[in-house]
Amino acid sequence: MAPKLTQGDTYYRADVDEEDGYKVGITEYVLRTIRGRYGYLVMKESFTWGKRSKKTGDYGWLDPIPAWCRTRFYVDNGVPTGYAKSKSQALRAELASQRRAAERDKADGLPPDETIPLAIKALSTRLKGEMTRKAKASGQKEGAREHMVR
Repeated sequence: MAPKLTQGDTYYRADVDEEDGYKVGITEYVLRTIRGRYGYLVMKESFTWGKRSKKTGDYGWLDPIPAWCRTRFYVDNGVPTGYAKSKSQALRAELASQRRAAERDKADGLPPDETIPLAIKALSTRLKGEMTRKAKASGQKEGAREHMVR
């Protein structure tokens, strides 16, 4: 059974930009609406969310939202793969996806893709930084961190 989804839930998705020196980006998505059996995740960026009126201080969704910024999914199946409730979960999901891709290529007998190890290294570094930042914010000591990346 899928977890309870409510409008306004925030999800994150991590990706690696291979063309920009293997930079890891984390994009924020918000469950904007649930209509019938479908849910709609919308990318929250400066061109989709912002100040709606010059006179009042109301912020909200700016219309129209481009189709490439929306994700439609079947609510009974839960949120699509790759979306997570926290940034560190999103990084772990993308890291696992990259490792599965490397194993799949190896099992299929394909030549190794040079980009996958670089993407894994970039994701591991970003996840380690995210965990360090989270530990410092909570006042936890450096040596007492749990579940670090290999």
